[in-house]
Amino acid sequence: MFLFALFAVYNSAALAFTARTPKWRGTSNAWPVRRLKASQKDAIKILSDDFSASLFKEYWGQKPVLVRKAFSLQQDSWPAWELIEEIAGYDNSEARLIGHVPNDLSSFDLEIGPFRDLSCLKERGSMKWTLVVNDVDRFQPDLADWIDCTFDFIPRWRRDDAQVSLAQKDGGIGPHVDNYDVFLIQTSGKREWCIGCDKISVEDEFDNLVQEIPVRILKNWENILSCSLILEPGDVLYLPPRIPHCGTALTDKCITLSVGCRAPSASELTQRVASELSSRATVAATLRFKDDDLLQESDATTPAELTLKEKEKMKDLILNAVQEFLHDDAQYDKMVGQLVTEPKRSRDEYPVPLDELDSEMITELGVWGIPKKAIEEVCGGSGSFYRAEGVSATFSKVSEIEKTKHRLFMNGEMFELESIGEEDPAVHELFSSIVSSTPAVSCNVLQPICHDQRVYGLIEMLLQNGLLYGSESD
Repeated sequence: MFLFALFAVYNSAALAFTARTPKWRGTSNAWPVRRLKASQKDAIKILSDDFSASLFKEYWGQKPVLVRKAFSLQQDSWPAWELIEEIAGYDNSEARLIGHVPNDLSSFDLEIGPFRDLSCLKERGSMKWTLVVNDVDRFQPDLADWIDCTFDFIPRWRRDDAQVSLAQKDGGIGPHVDNYDVFLIQTSGKREWCIGCDKISVEDEFDNLVQEIPVRILKNWENILSCSLILEPGDVLYLPPRIPHCGTALTDKCITLSVGCRAPSASELTQRVASELSSRATVAATLRFKDDDLLQESDATTPAELTLKEKEKMKDLILNAVQEFLHDDAQYDKMVGQLVTEPKRSRDEYPVPLDELDSEMITELGVWGIPKKAIEEVCGGSGSFYRAEGVSATFSKVSEIEKTKHRLFMNGEMFELESIGEEDPAVHELFSSIVSSTPAVSCNVLQPICHDQRVYGLIEMLLQNGLLYGSESD
């Protein structure tokens, strides 16, 4: 099908409009690689099967698992080396070069893109470089579609981006730990992964980082049980959060596709609650500390002292305000929905609203550049609407007296439709399709409800904001 992607950043270097048919060997400071006994290797389960959600039920969030030959090698949607190098040169991409001298953890260095010259990847000097590019799915629609289809057992708001790393032999980004679940898919070449079989805390991580280097590299983990696995094209390694790991390219043209997850921390949720409370005008949120009994205290011997009683009063103020907010279902739902769909990385001018495109581009887009005509086109059976690639989304509903608020969250924004009563199957199907399906909205979904002005207005707004875009069908 033919498409001019409305989501891309408008500059000549970027994919402004994309066709949709568009070994770590030890020093005292190094990650330990052990010659393990068979019983130790059993610490990581090795399966051999086609990729499916059922393979990970027993291990999700708890233990690593390796799946051999999970994917065939005929995956046209997997990005090629040359495409990743090209994306790394775009002004609106997020690309990093991480280099090190093998066997020297203190040698790690970091450079931030964009990169017009990546000749360092071909050099045969002592410094070994790895190119890491995030948000690759944003630039490659067919990869975004493949991830949506392959990882549909993970809610869209829990999935992060597609990260791709390129390395020649001996390249790698060092021993480290991630906060999220991740699937490491070997798409080209071979990579050795050394893995700790026990999770480590954030405190332990920070206590054991190599100092005075620009990346977070672990040191001195000789006491962690580890094992070594070699991945070949089509293999997938799943790692739950906080499992230390280190990957090293065993061959040239080594490509690893990482599909990561996201999850809000207690700190992030608490910060957002505090931000919400600061803008609320409710009694509990604006109530101040009071000491009506100040002059009645006969046993006060040190008036300047901050007493336990006073601190407990302030604690009650905090707890009451927080409880009031958490019990406000509509406001709490809005806060969480916006938080979990916000972009995790800076994306200047993405997605691009239609009104920020010049007249030449609007003309080139044809009916897809005019929301009303685009809706008519899809309702008439020509084309479909797609989510802007890389945008996180979810939906929810909040019940109130005699009505229900149906909410769609995309890219940190909330869109709301109200209905009388508890259920509105048509709106539920629409929101579910926008969040989970590819295409997001087809004629079959839109046609039965396009006469509803609420729905029409919502789709028009999503198109105008660049969160949805239209394309002709295959």
